[in-house]
Amino acid sequence: MRRVASAGAVLAVALLAGCGGSDGNGTKTFEAAEVPVTFRYPASWETSTDPSIASQAGGNAAFVRAVALDDHNVIVVETFDLNIAITKSNVNRAKPELDDVVAQLTDKPETGKRVEFAGLPGFEYTVEVTDPVDAQSRAVFLFDGKTEIELNCQSTSDKRSEVNEACDQALSTLRKA
Repeated sequence: MRRVASAGAVLAVALLAGCGGSDGNGTKTFEAAEVPVTFRYPASWETSTDPSIASQAGGNAAFVRAVALDDHNVIVVETFDLNIAITKSNVNRAKPELDDVVAQLTDKPETGKRVEFAGLPGFEYTVEVTDPVDAQSRAVFLFDGKTEIELNCQSTSDKRSEVNEACDQALSTLRKA
């Protein structure tokens, strides 16, 4: 497996044209050929084709995009290529590595909870981040064979409710592409 990189990462987003389209119902669809899932998010959010992600841990994402309310309140989508296929039957093999990497980012022990979205197994973490001040990341790591998909919903305290709603929307509408 590879080393997971960006849970709780410090994010600065340059808003640019991006992925997906509007449905006319107040939402847009995130879709990219490189990502094996799609999801819906608020139409008022902007997309970014080049989010700049600074992390305390190493890792090379195969794909990185974001949908953003502003520079600090975002949903970052990353994929990583894995050396082994992770499925429902062996997903627990990934947990110790994810726990370790997230713990390195927060400087305290972290343990993810088991989740499943769109039929994909994974783990979810909610961690406090220090830059920006009073920020929080809700990182969901899902596995589709040899692809790891990370959705990192980062919010500042003043926008937490809005970001949490967008994150819940993305996860509840997540579908295999």
